[in-house]
Amino acid sequence: MLDVPGVALRVWEGGAGAPLVVITDCGDPLELWAPAFETLAQRAAVTMIEQPGFGYSDASPEFDYRWRAHFDALRSAFDTLDVRDALAVGHCVGGTQLLALDADAPGRLKAAVLAETFPASRYRDMGTGMLIHRIARIPGVGDLLSRPSERGLKRGARYLLHTLAERPDWPTDEVLDAYVAPVLEGHNPKGGLLHIRRWDGEVAEPVERASALPAAHLFGAGGHFAKFLDERRQYAAECNRPVSLLDGTGHFLFAERPEAFASAVADVLDDLTDRTSPST
Repeated sequence: MLDVPGVALRVWEGGAGAPLVVITDCGDPLELWAPAFETLAQRAAVTMIEQPGFGYSDASPEFDYRWRAHFDALRSAFDTLDVRDALAVGHCVGGTQLLALDADAPGRLKAAVLAETFPASRYRDMGTGMLIHRIARIPGVGDLLSRPSERGLKRGARYLLHTLAERPDWPTDEVLDAYVAPVLEGHNPKGGLLHIRRWDGEVAEPVERASALPAAHLFGAGGHFAKFLDERRQYAAECNRPVSLLDGTGHFLFAERPEAFASAVADVLDDLTDRTSPST
C-alpha cells in the first residue's frame, strides 16, 4: 500500500527494463489485470496503480469520488513513486488522467497508450447524462448497493461486465469473485464496484488539458457498448493522435486477451518513441 492524502493506494510493481506506469480504470481491482500485469512485466519494469477508493485501495470516509479527488491522489502517488521519464498506459478514464498528470508536470512521462479512452468531454457528457450516473447520485445509493448478498452483488457485476464486454460468456465466476471481493470484504463501500464518481457540481470536469505527451489510442474493435462503434470509427478518423484497433475484444481487452493487449501496447509505445527520438 502507498499512503497518499486520504487514500491507502494499492500498487503492484514487477519486471525489469524501461519504467512503465499503468493506471487502471475506476472500479477495477488489480486482480482483473493480473494476466496483463504478468505479461507486461516480461517487457518492462511495471508499476500498476489501482484507482483511489476502488478495489482494495481504501479511502477515508471523507474521500470525494469526483475527478479532482482522483487526480490529486494520483498526482501524490506519482510524486511519492518519483515517476520520471516513464512510459505509461491509462485505461478508460485513466487515459485522461495520464494526460492531465503530464500537463501538470511535463517530463514525468515520455509516451502513453490511451486504452479505451475517449476525449475528456465525452466522459463529462456521459457522467452527467447516463442513467447509471443519475442513479448513483441518489442519496444513500452507495450504501444500498453495498448491502446486497453475494448473489446480488455478482448479479450487478455480471450485468456491468456483460454490458461492457464483447463476449457475454467472458465474466466467469472467477472474474466475478475478483470483481466483487473488495466490497464483500468491507473495502470501499462508498465506491464499491460501480463507477460512482459523484459528478454533481462538476459539469465542466474532467478538463481536456493541453498536453504535448506523445500518445496513441488503443481500442477494442468491438464491445464497450456496441452503439459506440461508429463513434469510435469517427473518432479514429478525426483524432489528432494515432489510433490502433485490437480485433475481437471489448472494453476488458486487457483481461480477455492479455497477451495480445500487452503486445499491442509494446508496439504502440515503440512506434511513439521511434517517432520522437532525436534520430528520426
